[in-house]
Amino acid sequence: MIKTILGIILFLLPFLLVNKFKDKKKSFFYIFSFIIGFYLFVAIITQLFGIFDYKIIIFINFILIIFVFLKTDFRLLYKNLKKLKIDYIFIILIIILTAYLYQIHYSYDGTLNTISPDGRYAMEVESFNSHYPYFSDEWIAISLIKYSIESGKLPLVNPLWYNENFINVNFSFHSFLSYLVLIFDLNPLTQYILLTFFGGLTICLLIYFILRFSSIDRFSSSIASISTLYIINGANLPGIWVLIPIIISIICLLLSFIFITFDDYKMFL
Repeated sequence: MIKTILGIILFLLPFLLVNKFKDKKKSFFYIFSFIIGFYLFVAIITQLFGIFDYKIIIFINFILIIFVFLKTDFRLLYKNLKKLKIDYIFIILIIILTAYLYQIHYSYDGTLNTISPDGRYAMEVESFNSHYPYFSDEWIAISLIKYSIESGKLPLVNPLWYNENFINVNFSFHSFLSYLVLIFDLNPLTQYILLTFFGGLTICLLIYFILRFSSIDRFSSSIASISTLYIINGANLPGIWVLIPIIISIICLLLSFIFITFDDYKMFL
């Protein structure tokens, strides 16, 4: 738990740099994009040299935080926080999205694809709870994440078959997730669904902000964001209920759309 709290603090502290931007609303997306890039770069470089270790990752993050503190004007930050206005519609949106995404693995009502003793491949369930992923690709991701954390290397082997080498075209995705699992001290088997939850939540919220920055009113933007939850999800057609490479790609794509609305084509690229 202590490591998890430390990881959350290290993730949030770079947002102190919000004062370095003239437009405070836009600054969040610049910093968020930087964090994604920083995590990915550090994960791949440390795994490339076989030094992907918790102590090294924390040390690198502390260097980043020292830089953040040196660049932060805490007096100006405090003044800006006092001027902060609460967007109640946005808070309600987060509550609704959280409630729905939470029910996917906890208190799920609906159809499940499975193999039961009587030969059925689909069954109706009520208040179904599961700490484990639903999609087969997620189980593969878990094995590759565990390999990277235990070996400190890039996930370029098949951990389900004696660690034989194979071409993993999605290695950057697995490297990035292994970084998140390591810094937040998560159990990749039972807490992978937490990453799934935040991946889906991030997509819905980014859609909201794209519409808001495109001069769409709060209510309409919220309805569109909530409607994202109803994108079809099935055994062979995964939606935002799962965490596979395309989910992280969509997050980056939506961020690029936001930068287009800012007319910032360098960040878009």
